[in-house]
Amino acid sequence: MDFTRVPTSAHRRRRQSAHSGLFESVSNAEQAIREVRESGRIQIRLSQSGENVVATVQDDGVGSPRSDAQTFFDPFYTTKRPGGGTGLGLSICLSLIREHGGTIQADSLPGGGSASASICPSQ
Repeated sequence: MDFTRVPTSAHRRRRQSAHSGLFESVSNAEQAIREVRESGRIQIRLSQSGENVVATVQDDGVGSPRSDAQTFFDPFYTTKRPGGGTGLGLSICLSLIREHGGTIQADSLPGGGSASASICPSQ
């Protein structure tokens, strides 16, 4: 048995953080859609870029003004109506992805909706 390929507990924790970050991104997309209608579309794309894995989540929800791009990941930033959410979704995503040694980028899409790309080391 090759023990060099067995994940360490630190590796498992980093991988779980990345999975949790992706789950939070999808959950955030679902909530954004429900702000404007009952159903919508969420696309999840996985790709590899050099030594990194890229998970892109795109939705056709409410979106955010592009002028707010600098604050997307700030705690309590929200596009939801009052009482509709805490505004912690993307802030939590960023924290979880950073625990994995990665980063996340988000942007509003023309015509509504948004896209986020989580970029993490593949190892």
